[in-house]
Amino acid sequence: MCRRWCGNGRYGLWAGLVGCALVLGGWVPVWAQEQGPPPAGTFDGSFRCSRAAQAALPALTVKALHEDASVSSAAIAEMRKFGPLAVQHLLGDVELQKSPRWSSVLDAVAQQKDAKYSGLFWHTDLSTALAEARYSKKPVLSLRLLGQLTDELSCANSRYFRTTLYPNQQVKALLSQEFVLHWQTVRAVPIITIDFGDGRKIQRTITGNSLHLILDDQGRSIDVLPGLYAAEPFVNELRSTSAAARKLAEFQGAEFVSQRARMHATRLQEVSHDWEQRCAVAQTPGLAIGINHPDEVWARVVNVPNAPAVLDETARRAVLEHLAPAERAGRLALAKSIAETPQMAMIRNLSRVISEDSARNEYYFHAQIHSWFSLPVVLPEGDALVARVYADLFLSPLDDPWYGLSRPDIYSAIKQDGRLDAVTQNSGD
Repeated sequence: MCRRWCGNGRYGLWAGLVGCALVLGGWVPVWAQEQGPPPAGTFDGSFRCSRAAQAALPALTVKALHEDASVSSAAIAEMRKFGPLAVQHLLGDVELQKSPRWSSVLDAVAQQKDAKYSGLFWHTDLSTALAEARYSKKPVLSLRLLGQLTDELSCANSRYFRTTLYPNQQVKALLSQEFVLHWQTVRAVPIITIDFGDGRKIQRTITGNSLHLILDDQGRSIDVLPGLYAAEPFVNELRSTSAAARKLAEFQGAEFVSQRARMHATRLQEVSHDWEQRCAVAQTPGLAIGINHPDEVWARVVNVPNAPAVLDETARRAVLEHLAPAERAGRLALAKSIAETPQMAMIRNLSRVISEDSARNEYYFHAQIHSWFSLPVVLPEGDALVARVYADLFLSPLDDPWYGLSRPDIYSAIKQDGRLDAVTQNSGD
């Protein structure tokens, strides 16, 4: 942990390692003794390895767990300045976990719902994330989603991310060690309530997609991973992109654009070759990449011998604990019954959906993104690039007020197609 935060930047690798060793040994150099938390919106990596950081967390944690909302929220805001150190402090103390507020405080500090499974820390301010990226010499993984990552009802993909992807041991190790994490909502998520008329209701999100935008420490777009991925291809893509970000760091202006285009052209060739091999194994040769094939094609492409498990033990536990109390979910996860339980069937179906979505997103959407980048022209950056993915690939323009759910070419026999004005809540009478 100390190497991660002190190994780069102002003092360099050697000074950082020495400084952290001294902190852990009980003695702290003068430069680290009197530091306080950095101001909001800024980043100071050396503070996270200072005596002040080590000493302040326990008292702040007590306040964060306080029932008084004003006391708790102020302490949580301070703990956010400690970054992953605060998340690991909350996860590492068994006594803290006995508090009924522990899970909600952990989520607030991490800025992610279900943070207990992944232990990741997320920035919500891009400028602060980029400041840390410059300090640590790491790229930024910027999740763009409908809704908030802290909410139960964020878009479906983000819910899968926090329960099936981020908890994976390989994924969370890679994200915590090699990337600075950031998330940003692109718009509110549409929520639908089904009322059965007898007091029973189902409330869910109805649509929405998300993506991971990878930026270098200068905020330049390196790649975009669209939609849901299984753990193994997600890790492979991020490792490739992280290496590319390091190589591209030395280039500026037109040379950066040219080198980035060359990198994506190479990746497109590699992905195309991989697609051909998959199709050959699935006995569906000759299918073009970058095409949205029928569902049965994606099912055949991912149904290959010796495919890795989609969900590891931690991810399975996260999924099952959303369906049943933790104790029962533990028994279900370990059960070796001959008969398939509904929970086992659900895990199998979920794994299939993730595998097929992952293939579609890589060989249909991501192949097109490689094609965009492979052209030696200036592409939109940041939010503009995200908007293009939503409009041109997801076919869900972010500036559509009804997000494609109310279309003038489809008749519903409901006045104004059921649309209600945001202020008066009427349908136009």
